[in-house]
Amino acid sequence: MTIWLFLQAIATEAMAVYPLMQPSPVASEWLVALSLHIFSSASMALFVWKAMPQNLQVHRTTTFVFLFTFHLFLPIVGFIGSTISIVVSLHFPHPHSDITWQACKHLDLSTPDKEKIEPHFGAGALREILLYNKDSARRLLAIQAVQYLPKQQSVPLLQLALKDLDDDVRLLAYASLETIETDVNQSISLFKKQYKQSNKAEIAFDIAQQYWELCYLGIADGVIKNYYLEQAEAFLISANNIQEKAPFNLLLGRVYLEQKKTELAEIHLSKAQTGGLKMTQVAPYLAEAAYIAKDYQKLQQYLAYFPSGQSSKLSQLKAFWS
Repeated sequence: MTIWLFLQAIATEAMAVYPLMQPSPVASEWLVALSLHIFSSASMALFVWKAMPQNLQVHRTTTFVFLFTFHLFLPIVGFIGSTISIVVSLHFPHPHSDITWQACKHLDLSTPDKEKIEPHFGAGALREILLYNKDSARRLLAIQAVQYLPKQQSVPLLQLALKDLDDDVRLLAYASLETIETDVNQSISLFKKQYKQSNKAEIAFDIAQQYWELCYLGIADGVIKNYYLEQAEAFLISANNIQEKAPFNLLLGRVYLEQKKTELAEIHLSKAQTGGLKMTQVAPYLAEAAYIAKDYQKLQQYLAYFPSGQSSKLSQLKAFWS
């Protein structure tokens, strides 16, 4: 029946077009052509509807009205377009692959520069090279390798290299240290701009951390170190004034320890512990404060929170004092 509807639509459409091809069609011929075109449009709309897949045959009335209107106002062109775009494309779609992944050849990542320079040497081995290797080129390679170590390990080695007899080694070590200090100072400058705009406790804490890093890493010493510690103290106090938190008090206690202000250090370290930090996190610094104050009874109490049976420095300290 579907094929008959298609043939019927084509035949009636051809019959509708034929009278209009006459030199001067009269009104009756126009009326006949219009009637035949309406009939062929309805037939074509019904054909397209039936030719559609079952899962798409929904909203029968509105779909049929749309198809009928489409063919009515687009004679011939609408017939061709609907036949190709709807019927053919729905029943003969492009090939679809069910494979959702494609196997690719395994490519090895390129080796980073840090693995090309002394890849198997740790901080201890690099220190030995800087101290005892007579080949300056070898020491230069060691300085380049040191730059890829964590800052806590690299800064002491770079400071050691500043005493090297070779100018190139000293200059490279100095440039590396200056780069680290410049990066930290740039972070401080950026955080200060943010702090002026938002005045948040977390940003003040970030600034204090940067100042503390300059002291903790050993980049600053003497008067400059004292200045950085004072700046860290000031920003930590500001952070606590905005919103007091345990990490703020912990770092403030460590700053006071570095300044040998043991009483203030104990106060803020205790606040950090009561504020939510575990005693194991705070005990090493409280033990240091007790040692500086020569309160060995408290020191023994805090040592109980140190780990036992491990190769860490804390476990070694505990074993020494036991």
